[in-house]
Amino acid sequence: MASATLDPVSEQENETKTPAKRKPAARKKAAASSKKTSATAKNGKPKAPKRRYKQWQRDMVRREYETCTTPEEKLDLCRRAGIADIRRLYNLACQEKITRRSDDLTDAEFAAYTNGDKSIMSQRRSYTPEEEDEILRRRDDPRTTKLTANDEKYLIENYGKVDIVTIAKHRGISETALMYFARKLEKEVKTERPDPEDSKKKIVTFHKEFLRRPAHGYTLKRVSAWLGLTEDELRELASTVNVIIRPLPNKRGEITDYWVLAESLVPFLQKHGKFLIKEKGADLFFIKEVLETSQEVEAGSTTYTGCYFADHGHKCRNPFAGPRYETFCPNGRDQKCKVKELRF
Repeated sequence: MASATLDPVSEQENETKTPAKRKPAARKKAAASSKKTSATAKNGKPKAPKRRYKQWQRDMVRREYETCTTPEEKLDLCRRAGIADIRRLYNLACQEKITRRSDDLTDAEFAAYTNGDKSIMSQRRSYTPEEEDEILRRRDDPRTTKLTANDEKYLIENYGKVDIVTIAKHRGISETALMYFARKLEKEVKTERPDPEDSKKKIVTFHKEFLRRPAHGYTLKRVSAWLGLTEDELRELASTVNVIIRPLPNKRGEITDYWVLAESLVPFLQKHGKFLIKEKGADLFFIKEVLETSQEVEAGSTTYTGCYFADHGHKCRNPFAGPRYETFCPNGRDQKCKVKELRF
């Protein structure tokens, strides 16, 4: 029986054909090189490094991004901030956390926010409390203040969609002047109704309506600031002519604000208006707004908003509205709101 013998030459050839195992250091080097090659765009070019923006660019975007509602306004902001295009502008806005307001909330704050407590978000607006106070004390003269064509266009496009303080900050006009002119401006509204002859079609019509209808009331903070008084001084003077000031409690019974009824301000301003203008520097636009509104309502040429708690900027001020509290409700027309008929 022949014995099996091994050929040393063939054995050596088999050893050369078998690949050797890589060492750990070599494996790490290969993985690093694969990561470098994967960090390329689809066209084979390496991806651009992350851009570093200067502080003044970040401040400008943080201050003005939320007021930009059209592509043209965003492009203008890109030009002034030295940003290449709208996509990079949006990326920078995401870094500054001004595109989604709930990103930086704690778990407890986010739970309260989803349950309807909108007051948490008041600290994350596009203006600081100091800027709001400056705007409240800003005075424009009705005899000389006029809106430009760009102001009117911006107001028509954004009123009731952007916070009125933000609009005042962006346009450099007082809040009271904005609400006064908004009551005079008209916008084109599109309405649709079913076609009686064909149920699959709709009849589209366009009509004009005023940008803003008079509000039933104002917050105590704003009325006192516009009249150049403290809240306690306003309460004391208001008691002489029975100005109606009502608390706005939430569902826990905590008072969130006070609501001053606009109709009750008319006799108060008729009695103390000249004194407030001369001695306290009261806002002429606000006094003119209240008195003119009263005359127009009596004449039947206008009506108040559909909701008792929709303010002059179309924001809901009723804490019982739940998730709708401090959200926009143009002219109080939210048909799903279950508390719009509440009264004091």
